[in-house]
Amino acid sequence: MMLDDLSLFVCIVESGSLNAAAGKLGMPAATLTRRLQKLEQALGCRLLHRSARRMQPTGEGWQYFERCRPLLASLQQATASLDAELNRPAGAVRVLAPITLAGVLYREAWGSFLSRYPDIQLELRLANEREDLLALGADLALRVGELPDSQLGQRLLGWGHTMLVASPGYLARAPKLQTPNDLARQTLLIAEPMHTWRLRHDNGETMTLRPDGQVR
Repeated sequence: MMLDDLSLFVCIVESGSLNAAAGKLGMPAATLTRRLQKLEQALGCRLLHRSARRMQPTGEGWQYFERCRPLLASLQQATASLDAELNRPAGAVRVLAPITLAGVLYREAWGSFLSRYPDIQLELRLANEREDLLALGADLALRVGELPDSQLGQRLLGWGHTMLVASPGYLARAPKLQTPNDLARQTLLIAEPMHTWRLRHDNGETMTLRPDGQVR
């Protein structure tokens, strides 16, 4: 806080008066006076001679002004440079994503992202298992399906639909399949992370299954 007050003091001296400095800083003159008095109390000396007509730095005030002005200017330059650096997208970004989702639906997105942000190194960790984002030090993850309650920020990117399919060759030799219950007698391929299947009939009727597959 003292650093802020020193900056105000330098502005007062450069502006030539409290009112001019208050106008430049966009704060009431009374607030600026109170901040100046607080600084003088912290330093244990008077920095300005103030009267109704004029304002002039004391000997200690000139000394502080001459020493603080270049330091504050240097600090402002360093802060501006740091702000520009922090606001420039750069560095490594680690993304967790399902294999199919990352490779098919977002294939073009990766290229356009890197073209827009050439200083970013993109690391894609592709796996259908729902891996722990924090444990792997990832910055973000693409997820499919319902998500558990979490303190992590979430954003819906879109909707997707899955279909239950079989090859004609399999259907020709497999047990007869007429209702969802007949799936229990079928050879199933379970893809992570879709452990639960929600089937919907054309008439709107739905059914939820947690199938056991020969291949997972």
